[in-house]
Amino acid sequence: MRRIKLYTSYLLFAGLLAASINTHAATVSDSELKDLRAFTEVYSKIRDEYIDRPDQHQIFENAIRGMLLDLDPHSSYLSKKEYARLNNQSLGQYNGIGVEISTIDKQLEIAGLLAGSPAETANIKVGDIIIAIDGKSVKDRPLKDSLESLRGKAGTSVSLKIIQQRNGKTRRVPLQRAIIYINAVSSKRLENNYLYLRIDSFQLNTAAEVRTELEQQLELSPIPGLILDLRNNRGGILHSGVGVVDLFITEGLIVSTKTRDNTAGMRLSANSDQLLASTPIMVLIDRDTASAAEIVAGALQDTNRATILGENSFGKGSIQSVIPLSNGGALKLTTAHYFTPSGRAIQANGIIPDILAKAMLTEDSANSVVSSDSIKSGQKDKDPTLTEALDLLRVISHSSESSNF
Repeated sequence: MRRIKLYTSYLLFAGLLAASINTHAATVSDSELKDLRAFTEVYSKIRDEYIDRPDQHQIFENAIRGMLLDLDPHSSYLSKKEYARLNNQSLGQYNGIGVEISTIDKQLEIAGLLAGSPAETANIKVGDIIIAIDGKSVKDRPLKDSLESLRGKAGTSVSLKIIQQRNGKTRRVPLQRAIIYINAVSSKRLENNYLYLRIDSFQLNTAAEVRTELEQQLELSPIPGLILDLRNNRGGILHSGVGVVDLFITEGLIVSTKTRDNTAGMRLSANSDQLLASTPIMVLIDRDTASAAEIVAGALQDTNRATILGENSFGKGSIQSVIPLSNGGALKLTTAHYFTPSGRAIQANGIIPDILAKAMLTEDSANSVVSSDSIKSGQKDKDPTLTEALDLLRVISHSSESSNF
């Protein structure tokens, strides 16, 4: 009976998988059949003979994760819950309490609070340290688990035990999770009316948000120079990065891709519409500038539209296609590499700045800052790289003005 059961399971599984392995072939190769047979044998043994009754759904999810494990660091399986979270993040929102968490000495320290969030409303302060979540100590708990426990459906409750930075006292804080909206774009005026524009990540509407921000600033007063800060920007949606570049150049290639066997893929170019046509631009990058942020820096550098200041960027030049699956989850699979307008490969190379910043981030601000929604840099009141960028931008602006006479 067991042999019949095993053979039936094998035929069903092999038949389904064979169809997806090669839709253009009539049969599956002998080596593929052997691998399928071994897979089915292992599954059946676990199902029928493992000492505890296993969760069969979990077995198959783990098997899918295993297939992707050694492909590359960026290909992965997303469960239904993880896929929903990814979609929400691309829209600039998530469910949580609205804090940024800095991991220092294995402690969860509050590094930032989003305005109007449940955490801010509960009078949690930057510098407070979370020592327990829902009665469970975070000391020996994996970081991923602690951050996951801060999330949850909007309207559900979570209780934190914190040490207050201002007086060292322990305090229990009951919170109700909410939908947190992330603002990825911010700006401010610097000395002599120069504009500082920061992009934290590239979400679905980032290019439109940058356009709105620039148009509002232009209504207030002219912009003699722009500093575009992409430090600690880990990327996001490819087309959002392309859309940002398109705001600053009138024509030409922005990014190209190549797929398997070096086959040419997409070629995305600029249209004639742009903002800040002759305004000098300084772009700030660092070792954590990655993916779509590197596309922006590389395109503006290759087209001579901006000067790049900072340090070599991360070097993530691969595209992950998100493919929905029938079980509600999704497959995040690396399907292409992208290249700057001049044909430079970003993967493993990164973007080399035109000018290496004199002062890198301090030891304190270089610490890993992990948020329950994203990863952001801890900006200091004194930012030597920003100061250097402003000085250089003044020189470039004055040089540009002189050449017009």
